[in-house]
Amino acid sequence: MILRSRAPTRISFAGGGTDLPEIAKVMGGCVTSGAITKYVYGTMKERGNKKLVIASQSSGKREKEITDASAIKYNGRLDLVKSVAEELNKDGLGFEITLSSDLPRHSGLGVSAAAYAAVIALFDGFYKLGMTRREMAELAFTLETEKLNNRVGKQDQYAVVFGGLNFMEFDRSMNVKISPLKASKKIVEYLEKNLALFYIAERKKTAGTTISKQLRSGSLEAFRKTKELGLKSREALERGDLEEFGNVMSLVWRYKKTFGGATTKSIDKIYGAAINAGAYGGKISGAGGGGCGFWLCRPHKKQGVIDALEKKGAVHIPFSFDFDGVKTWEE
Repeated sequence: MILRSRAPTRISFAGGGTDLPEIAKVMGGCVTSGAITKYVYGTMKERGNKKLVIASQSSGKREKEITDASAIKYNGRLDLVKSVAEELNKDGLGFEITLSSDLPRHSGLGVSAAAYAAVIALFDGFYKLGMTRREMAELAFTLETEKLNNRVGKQDQYAVVFGGLNFMEFDRSMNVKISPLKASKKIVEYLEKNLALFYIAERKKTAGTTISKQLRSGSLEAFRKTKELGLKSREALERGDLEEFGNVMSLVWRYKKTFGGATTKSIDKIYGAAINAGAYGGKISGAGGGGCGFWLCRPHKKQGVIDALEKKGAVHIPFSFDFDGVKTWEE
């Protein structure tokens, strides 16, 4: 039997950063986001021995690791998969596990969370654990923060596991309330038609490094404003005010730049080109400093924005929204 899985990545419109434990535990947080049809794929096949053979391929980069399934050691190579196997592969069985991604690493679109979701779903499906989506999201967060010591928030795990367009709230105990956005079908279609997503540049630093710098340099007041914008983003979408929705994203980006490490001269030029070509507003995704950015374009202006940014070396990434979340199937 071959078991396969697929988990979407996500774009975060507003509120990102307030889902970090350091912030949420002080003042709570909220995020508006949408899962998109750019995926991380997983494949699992049982082996006849106790070896765990892991392979990963993304943007032409391929890694491979062979380890003892019952004596896993972390060495910086495919540790994400190892952390899930150590937690869920209680029988110490041997597997071939392969991951691939539609997006490059450090894109700022939740690729690592999607990879976690894809691998957790494979073990859940193989062992018939019956995990709920919430349990998958919580386990992905726990493993990444405690096993790999990565500094991440909680929005990505919930976004990629549940799918859809959502508003997420994080209380001071880091409990998560996830609610589908009450946006009309017409608004969703407009977003899919007029949001332009681009890969801008390779991010030189990991998200954790950038986030650490931002936490040191950012004031709580800036994070409070970011939280307010998360709520305003939801309100704008649900009442169908798309110009305001684009303006909110621009304000989010303005505050994020004050944290440090989020932008470069090149990114600023690309951002300005998008606005000049007809975007209401937009932001660089994730921790910033590279990766992907997206802009909400005015009616009939999307192609002009694409042309302007491609001239500056950005790569356009077509997408739509994913409403399935993580899924598995047998072959």
